[in-house]
Amino acid sequence: MVRLFLWCVSVGCCLCVSQASAADDKPLRGPGARTCEEFAFDLRVNLNTENTYSDWTEGFISGMNWTDVMNGHTAKDIMALSVADQKQVIRHYCNEHPLASYWEGCN
Repeated sequence: MVRLFLWCVSVGCCLCVSQASAADDKPLRGPGARTCEEFAFDLRVNLNTENTYSDWTEGFISGMNWTDVMNGHTAKDIMALSVADQKQVIRHYCNEHPLASYWEGCN
């Protein structure tokens, strides 16, 4: 369990590291940096794409949780929802907010 958590934190940190670029400096990378509309399109093209987004989400949430804990805040129960329920919540959010960034549905 601890190994899985550390792996998720590591992946989340790697995905969230920004690359400096004069033309395009974004704080997020990977599927979570896309819009909900792009997520919906990707999902229509290939249902397995949701697993890629879900993996990104788990790393992102773990990284945010780790940051909160390191700053003296209480950790959120990241296991409160099953993965299937997390996917459903994000799909619902994205259906309601197609122009929002995917990561906003991960909060």
